[in-house]
Amino acid sequence: MNEYRLWYYEDMANKVIRALEKNNIKGYYVKDIASARRLVLDLIPEGSSIGLGGSMTLNELDLIKEFRSSKYVLYDRYKEGASPEEIEDAKRNALLADVFVTGTNAVTLDGHLINIDGNGNRVAAMIYGPKKVIVVTGINKVVSDIDAGIKRCKEVAAVMNARRFNTTPENISNCTVIIGKQPIDRMHVVIIGEVLGF
Repeated sequence: MNEYRLWYYEDMANKVIRALEKNNIKGYYVKDIASARRLVLDLIPEGSSIGLGGSMTLNELDLIKEFRSSKYVLYDRYKEGASPEEIEDAKRNALLADVFVTGTNAVTLDGHLINIDGNGNRVAAMIYGPKKVIVVTGINKVVSDIDAGIKRCKEVAAVMNARRFNTTPENISNCTVIIGKQPIDRMHVVIIGEVLGF
């Protein structure tokens, strides 16, 4: 990646981080997936229970196999061979996890997270429940403001997720949540200087 793009990504991320901090959200910028993976693991104490939100970015970080280790208790919605009931149980248990790890559909330059969800389990855990929330996001999800974030959710994330789930964007866009001010030290946003997720 060229030096100008790297500079631009870091400058933009730093603007977001300053704005997030005004909303009591701790922000971080890392240049690549490997650095993001290390940071996320550093933020989770051994022995923690972990819940997961549906997230292509999280999948691209390849953290789930690490979460499955004996260091943690994972409520594993991605467990191979899990029944629909087991997946729903994992989603419900994630609401009471020590740590909830997920992606976001958009993050604004003025420090808001914007998410559109199908059944609301991801946004519910982001809003309330887990003691700590770690949000991972590619630099491609940084937008100017809330209106641009909602537009990105509807015109990019919902469309690509609809294709992935073989449905329509309307069927997976049931809950729109804009997250601003948070309790101190609860939410952490890791901005990665790569194009990741939807």
